Amino acid sequence: MIMNIGVLLAIALVLLYFYLTKNYGYWKKRGVAWEKPSLIFGNLFEGFMGKIPVGMIHTNMYQNHPTEKVVGWFKMRQPALLVRDPALIRQILLNDFTYFRNNDVELDPEHDPIFGRNLFVLKDDIWKKNRALLTPAFTPGKIKGICSTMREVAKEFVKYLKKHPEELNVKSTMSRYTAEVTARCGLGVEGNNFNDSKDDMFKMGLEIFQSGRWNILKITVIQLLPDLAKHLGLKLVSDKVLAFFDTVLRDVIVYRQEKNEIRMDFVQFLLDIKKKSEQVANGTLESSILPSVYTNEDVLSGCIMFFIESFETTALSLTHILYFLAKNKHVQEKLRQEVDGALNEGELTYEKLNQLSYLNCVVLETGRLLPVFFTLNKICTERYEMDVGKSTPLVIEKGTPITLPVYAIHNDPAYWEEPESFIPERFANKEDAEAKANGIFLPFGEGPRMCPGYRIATAVMKVALVSILAELEVFPTGKTPDKIDYDPNYFLLSNKGGIHLRFAERSF
Repeated sequence: MIMNIGVLLAIALVLLYFYLTKNYGYWKKRGVAWEKPSLIFGNLFEGFMGKIPVGMIHTNMYQNHPTEKVVGWFKMRQPALLVRDPALIRQILLNDFTYFRNNDVELDPEHDPIFGRNLFVLKDDIWKKNRALLTPAFTPGKIKGICSTMREVAKEFVKYLKKHPEELNVKSTMSRYTAEVTARCGLGVEGNNFNDSKDDMFKMGLEIFQSGRWNILKITVIQLLPDLAKHLGLKLVSDKVLAFFDTVLRDVIVYRQEKNEIRMDFVQFLLDIKKKSEQVANGTLESSILPSVYTNEDVLSGCIMFFIESFETTALSLTHILYFLAKNKHVQEKLRQEVDGALNEGELTYEKLNQLSYLNCVVLETGRLLPVFFTLNKICTERYEMDVGKSTPLVIEKGTPITLPVYAIHNDPAYWEEPESFIPERFANKEDAEAKANGIFLPFGEGPRMCPGYRIATAVMKVALVSILAELEVFPTGKTPDKIDYDPNYFLLSNKGGIHLRFAERSF
């Protein structure tokens, strides 16, 4: 009897092993260079264990196969493809976009009604309709209309920095600024994020994006095992955070509807959509874009997502820019001269902001060296034949995850001279900058699914930098890292332990 149980157990283990590994010969059979996977985890074991960020796993794959156009890997049991070749990346993002139109992210809008309605998550026609609906909120004209509010917030932020001459965790500090800009320009409220005793919105933002082993495991389970995540009730945003924003935004919406108050912010943009959708529903307005039903819940969801998307990534990018300015004094001085020259000519309008060429170079070079995302992740939505330089095309099956290694390409000496060095001047020539964008410069993505808010994010950063450099100097401290040590317990590209700098009033 015991022997029979042992035999059955052995058979069960053998069958389980074959089930777990049966796909692991997938890329070898197709003649594609591939990374050897581990049992259960595929090529993501080190990420699951918190040893290195998942993005660095993909960077290592990229560097391990310098002569290949594509590299096969395994997302647990599922075959996935990392694309190294810039021309193929451009095909995926632009020319053959229809075959790769969806991002590799799974969220059930019924289970997670906030992130599940995010443009980044939505797929196919639902994404297309929502993008057409929301894109007008991010036009240069709209940004120009809120630029004065950005300047007001930036001035208050500089006052806050002057009150804190001590060494600061810059990421946390920049998050106060992005929280306040988003509160005023997006949500139509005073966020009080420069008041340590009333900064609830700032604290809610930190709670959403907290680093830590549990948070990264939660995100990993939600992405790789969505059914299990749903069963466990895991959400990217806690009920506590949602309740906070729900209270704040309902008051704003009710007040504006009762007082018929109109402002130039994102809340107003969504309320206008709601009003027009009611006209579509009653037949007084025809539109191929506007929905016939757009509720206060849709407005709430849109506003919360606006805050989430504006809060963290912009603060992180600002942190990286200030880090490089502190570490490269000559760049900081050159940029300050440009800022002083512009301010001497009068108020810094949106048009003038975009004419600060060296500032633009600094922003672009930071986005090259330290993009917020390690990779862009797509899904093949239809059977596709890819020319990888072999005698026959590589057939990519529907549903195959596609990884585009942004960080690895941005730091590849094959495309960038001295890639590890911070050299803003490499973007000084417009033609040169455009050439580098040809598949090898992707801080905001590219093509139809490029980040729709990149213009407003860039404006928010530039306004802050101008205000800071006009009155302050930025210095490294004893805690400032010589080299970024990537946090394995965070899904964005960030330094483990944060980046510490010091701000002091200008002496000249």
